[in-house]
Amino acid sequence: FIFDYKLDNRNRLTHVFWADGTSRKNYSLFGDVISFDSTYRSNRYNLVFTPFTGVNHHKSCVTFGAAFIPNEKIESYKWVFQTFLKAMGGVAPKLIITDEDLSMRAAIKDIFPDTRHRLCMWHILNKLPERVGRPLIEDDVFLSEFVSCVWGSETPNEFEARWISIISKYGLENNSWLSDKYQMRQSWILA
Repeated sequence: FIFDYKLDNRNRLTHVFWADGTSRKNYSLFGDVISFDSTYRSNRYNLVFTPFTGVNHHKSCVTFGAAFIPNEKIESYKWVFQTFLKAMGGVAPKLIITDEDLSMRAAIKDIFPDTRHRLCMWHILNKLPERVGRPLIEDDVFLSEFVSCVWGSETPNEFEARWISIISKYGLENNSWLSDKYQMRQSWILA
């Protein structure tokens, strides 16, 4: 079992990381690709819960470690990534999947410079309803075409053709959120 923590100037706990022996063993076996999620903030201390998760050879989720951090700033992410790296014997993951947090992206680039960083498709698609509006989300044809474009495109050219078709067909040329997602497509589109 390994843990680390950090206190503020009033001796209050601000950062804490832990990983047990099973988590560390699982990381040594299945830690090539990890998911890091900082979207949990439902505790009475208002700390951000950040688990490191992976998938084992039975396609089951396994936890490699977890932390509480006080905020979603670069310094907090750097601390948790450095602590994770220390706990895992200095072995960085080959690929990390996260949400779109810019602070997290900067910390990953600094602490895991050789790790590929990809964005979580689930987080992106979860924002789709608020970004394209209710009429389109309730349109089964639009939803089917969009999901097929994102998940079903097998080549970059196929994705490009489908994306352009959807944007044109549904008048989404001026949707800045979709434009931003398109610009960063290499980070989240499978093709």
